[in-house]
Amino acid sequence: MVDKIEETYETTQKLNVELMAEGDKEMTLEEPMVQQMHKHEQQKEKIRQKNEQMQLILQHFNIMSLVLGRILCRVPLHMTLRSTC
Repeated sequence: MVDKIEETYETTQKLNVELMAEGDKEMTLEEPMVQQMHKHEQQKEKIRQKNEQMQLILQHFNIMSLVLGRILCRVPLHMTLRSTC
């Protein structure tokens, strides 16, 4: 009976060591994934900022083309949106 208890204890110890090793392996695999997700979030933010900048530039070009169109055509500003040269 004592032998069986000792054998069970040793088996439990081995399984605990394996389980801890598996947990360490999972943590080792998890770290690069977390880093990759963080990098992805940073890239998304940079893209969002670039998109915002491009929208502002496009708005500026639209305004400038309306002003230039008015100057070149000598069309009053309130009519610029309705008429072209």
